[in-house]
Amino acid sequence: KILWLIDGVPIRDSYYGHTNIDEVLPLHVVERIEILNGPGGVLYGSNAFSGVVSITTKREGRSMRFNSGSFRSVGGALEFSGPGVYVSTDYQASGGFSPLLNSDGGAYRHAQDRDRSFGLLKMEHGGFQGSVSFTRHKFADAYRKANEDRFWIRSPIIGSLSYDKKIGDGGSFGVRGYYEDYDVYRDKIRYTTAGQLRDTTRSTLGGSLYGVDLTGSFELGAHTLVAGSSFQGDKDAGPEELTFFPTPRRGPGLAVASVRRHNLGSFVQDIWSLNEHLDFTAGVRYDYLSDFKDQLSYRVGLTGQRGLFYGKLLYGTAFRVPSFREYLEVPSYNFSLKPEHLNTLEAQAGIAFSRGDINLTLIFNSSSAEVSDC
Repeated sequence: KILWLIDGVPIRDSYYGHTNIDEVLPLHVVERIEILNGPGGVLYGSNAFSGVVSITTKREGRSMRFNSGSFRSVGGALEFSGPGVYVSTDYQASGGFSPLLNSDGGAYRHAQDRDRSFGLLKMEHGGFQGSVSFTRHKFADAYRKANEDRFWIRSPIIGSLSYDKKIGDGGSFGVRGYYEDYDVYRDKIRYTTAGQLRDTTRSTLGGSLYGVDLTGSFELGAHTLVAGSSFQGDKDAGPEELTFFPTPRRGPGLAVASVRRHNLGSFVQDIWSLNEHLDFTAGVRYDYLSDFKDQLSYRVGLTGQRGLFYGKLLYGTAFRVPSFREYLEVPSYNFSLKPEHLNTLEAQAGIAFSRGDINLTLIFNSSSAEVSDC
């Protein structure tokens, strides 16, 4: 329920509706991280539900590193940059931390090997910037039952092309297009109580995500106006389940043969500087959804700062569309499932020092999910 952005591109698989971020992205390629608490539906649309984390990768750097550590951990990284180009590669592997007990209380006897391969290429010229990244992350579930092993492979490949241009004093225009192929594999191995192999199954759960964003920002006196439109689509890659042992067989994928969804949204937001200490923000967004009821998101807020003291009063809304697993997987099939909604009222008061901050924040959330009667 958090929207992850890397260089402005949303990162998630369509089947589960999320991604792993802790081990997937090498920290040495990160330039900055911006965090938006609470609903971000007006600016970001679907799935900016309880927050937005926007990660910006580096544009330059030259380094070579090698590391080793406990749990048989080893890895290395190489990055290089020149005029208009940045390249980074990284590999990490580890034996992983093994708990003492399984989730059912028995002694833990499972492999925890994990590894990650990563590559990033960024090129820019004038206002154009293009990037391609590849990740292969293989890992085991940390906590399992004594007679079961589960391993995962997540392999997103992401390509994007953007153009940004300054307009007048304080204005800007930007367009970004992206395509994301996100393969997900889950291997499940089960054993008898005597420790003999019972069955092995691989689930293929991949999909793709693609879209185009248009954004413009303008300074009009005391007003800062931001407006834009976005198109986003996703489709499944034929999820299926294959059992290899003891009898080869093909299990069910989704309850429908093929899934293609799209979302077309438009938004406008105005920040009005009432005076040098106080700003008023108001924004609205409308999203046309192919598979669900259209959604209206809005936010209003008042922020201020005088000397060391600051405060905020904000009311905002957001929505999240169901993932393929939630409403199209055979065991839980419910095509009438509706988007989940969030309404948030946030009040904050604080004091900012040169080396610290003290604040009190009160957040009131109201969440609802419409479910059919079937």
